[in-house]
Amino acid sequence: FLLKKSSFRISKISDKDFCKFSLCPKDYKFLPTNDVAYPLEKFIINDYKGSEIGSSNYMQNSNYRFLKTVNATQNFVYDQSTIEFCKPSNAILPNDGDILIVKDGAGNGLGEVALYIKNNKYVDYISAGLIGISLKEDVKWYILSLLKSQHFKDFINVNTAQGSTIRHSKLVALKYKVPFPSK
Repeated sequence: FLLKKSSFRISKISDKDFCKFSLCPKDYKFLPTNDVAYPLEKFIINDYKGSEIGSSNYMQNSNYRFLKTVNATQNFVYDQSTIEFCKPSNAILPNDGDILIVKDGAGNGLGEVALYIKNNKYVDYISAGLIGISLKEDVKWYILSLLKSQHFKDFINVNTAQGSTIRHSKLVALKYKVPFPSK
């Protein structure tokens, strides 16, 4: 989905609105836009960021689990095979049916999305590398399908600063323009 500029005028390099004075080729990639698109935040009922529990709170067996960025994979539902168990905490609890978005990560993990399904046997907390969102029901499944697309991952990648092993996109995901068919 990424497009690359094939040329531009040298005067544009010093233009304040043009890629912030950058000579890096990565900064000239862009996503095509649709005429009928609205920011993701328009469809959100509730959003929240996870928090860290601290390594001293991990334990082997517990009724409390800690979901991390690695639990959001290419599957639609979060991966339960690598969930860590922990002590009870006052960390953030996701709601059944919420969408979890990886906001901090390395490699292909950044921008991964998973649907959270409540398991009544456990209490789940989410890490600081995740954002949870509750969406309006009438657009939830359509938006989830877009968030699982390469288009969304490219949006996160283009709009997240480079330069470190673990990249932090903050709340960039909420600015994603959700395209709608024009007809």
